[in-house]
Amino acid sequence: PATDRDALSPRTLDEREEIHSGPDVPVLDISTFPKGARAGNFFHDILEFVDYRPEGAPERDAMVTSKLQTYGFDAKWKTMVSEALENILASSLPLADGSMRLSELDREHRINELAFHFPISRLTPSLMQNVFGRHPHGTGLDNFSESLGRLMFSPTQGFLKGYIDLVFIHDDRFYIVDWKTNHLGHHPNAYAGNRLAGVMHDELYILQYHLYSLALHRYLGQRIVDYAYDAHFGGVFYLFLRGMRSNAEKFPGIYFDRPPRELIKELENTILIKT
Repeated sequence: PATDRDALSPRTLDEREEIHSGPDVPVLDISTFPKGARAGNFFHDILEFVDYRPEGAPERDAMVTSKLQTYGFDAKWKTMVSEALENILASSLPLADGSMRLSELDREHRINELAFHFPISRLTPSLMQNVFGRHPHGTGLDNFSESLGRLMFSPTQGFLKGYIDLVFIHDDRFYIVDWKTNHLGHHPNAYAGNRLAGVMHDELYILQYHLYSLALHRYLGQRIVDYAYDAHFGGVFYLFLRGMRSNAEKFPGIYFDRPPRELIKELENTILIKT
């Protein structure tokens, strides 16, 4: 029988081993904030509702105080969390034609927790391996199709459903953001691009964001006259919050990809049931 399938809730490194880079320094910063699902929900909850612009700082401070209590964290973390939020929002996000910051976003230019739900045809590991194998691209995808072929799950048919943490528009293009609170180590080097590529591969986040991209592609196609993927779809950011540094030059904690249109179209034609 058909079943509802969540859009991949991969394992989290918060609940497994850490990747260490350099000596551990027990300081009160975001790298030492408690780990686990509760921490992830805490940051997701704040980032879903607060104003990202500089003038929203008082609102963010009040939200941090409230949510620390709601989630059962010690009030000693208040200053650290507030500073971490400012750091996250002020970090430059690399774009094809420059960069931007989340602190530049007005509320009307973002959608938090965008829901999607659509019927999927029979899925097998070999089918997914074949689709991705025909479209190798980007950091971390060279061997990803082989990993998909080794997955163990029964043929699946039903509905694919889930939520995208954030969708925002910048210069007429739409971008996906997924917040990650994985603890990879205390040093910023633990969140460098090559480390993140490995995590994206091992945790199946690559498959996850291609499904998110398909969901946003369908969403935009139903709402924008003369929609075109190449013109309107900007790409995907996976933001590892513990590693982001607003004063860094090499974008630590930030993973970006823009799946090619051909891959998204093949996913659409292969796994979706036409309605």
